[in-house]
Amino acid sequence: MMHLGRLALLSVLAVSASAANAAVTNLGTANDFNAFIFEDATTTGGHAEGAIAVGRNWNMNYELYNNSLTASYGTLTDAKMIVGNNVVTGNIARVMAHNAYIGNSVSGNLEMQNGGTKTVGNKALIDGMFAQQYAYSTAQSTQLGALAATTIGFQQNNYNVNLANSGGLNVFSIDGSSLSGNQTLGFQGGNGNETVVVNVAGKTINWSASLNNYRNRIVWNFFEAETINISGRDFDGAMLAPLAHVNQTGNNIEGTMIARSWTNGGSRELHFGSQFKFDGDDLPAVNAVPEPASMAALALGGLALLRRRRKNS
Repeated sequence: MMHLGRLALLSVLAVSASAANAAVTNLGTANDFNAFIFEDATTTGGHAEGAIAVGRNWNMNYELYNNSLTASYGTLTDAKMIVGNNVVTGNIARVMAHNAYIGNSVSGNLEMQNGGTKTVGNKALIDGMFAQQYAYSTAQSTQLGALAATTIGFQQNNYNVNLANSGGLNVFSIDGSSLSGNQTLGFQGGNGNETVVVNVAGKTINWSASLNNYRNRIVWNFFEAETINISGRDFDGAMLAPLAHVNQTGNNIEGTMIARSWTNGGSRELHFGSQFKFDGDDLPAVNAVPEPASMAALALGGLALLRRRRKNS
């Protein structure tokens, strides 16, 4: 996991991007990404419709599709991929349009098509983006996990859940083991404008459930998960799992994935677009990123600590 002191220190770097410091809504900067990974990613095939961000290294055998589903952060504009450290390419590593930003280096051939550009550098800005989003996502996950919730009990077949707060925020809790038996979850009684949060308990989640509706209005909050295995059925909705490693070996992920690290296999895909991109508007505000003055003080303290360590080494 990323060293928390380093993340706190790097968060000050995000201040330099005025666009990145506007009021954050929904899932923060990650809301515009198909996947936002804080550490490493390894992909052995498949493709993504939306943009992908990887905080450290990406061992990449993958394609990023040509469409309008891009993301931006400060001067990192029209991005299909943003990687903090290094990209190591496999047989196919292709950005079919738009831009790629890599902090350190590219090993192998990262193929840019249809006028897309590859930029190596901007590491301070990229690191700041990941630090800011990590602070936001971990705070949001903790905050959502503490909300009063209606418990969804285990059912052998399908779940039909009533939305009591029509047009507003509806919060549920479920044990992760209840999502591993090929059940289908559906919501009823709402008007289609509800925001749904499902807090999922468990350290290891073996996902094989389906979602009937509300795919672009739901956040699955894996507030304590360390490992999530996607197999059996597609994952629908926004995945908020900032502490978890995601093994995507069996099925597709349809929506934003926020995770610590990610491995995919078997040419599995990431899907995005309006039917999957999170569009809920009733999540509580998250005060995760310090004000600029506080961040500057934090950075100065961190730099002083680093200098002392170097002097004593």
